[in-house]
Amino acid sequence: MSAPVENTCPDIDRAIEHLKAALSEIKDVIEDKQTFNSIEYEIDAAIDYFEDLRSSNDKLRSWGQDLEDELQSAGEEINSLEQKIETILKIST
Repeated sequence: MSAPVENTCPDIDRAIEHLKAALSEIKDVIEDKQTFNSIEYEIDAAIDYFEDLRSSNDKLRSWGQDLEDELQSAGEEINSLEQKIETILKIST
């Protein structure tokens, strides 16, 4: 079993690039510096949120991978114990 979501960093990078491109286009069009500063602040904040999301996704993916490893180990241990039980039952009959 593998993680249901692969690395999301490329998706986040694409979103950030679109935000930066939009910011650049807006800067070329807007003459009112105060309006531009307000828009720039909002876009910079969105980029920061995407970076936070990237970090959260990484933690979630690592957590899921750790759980998957534990599940696999537990499955192997269960199989080993079942084989031991089967062997003991055969010997005792």
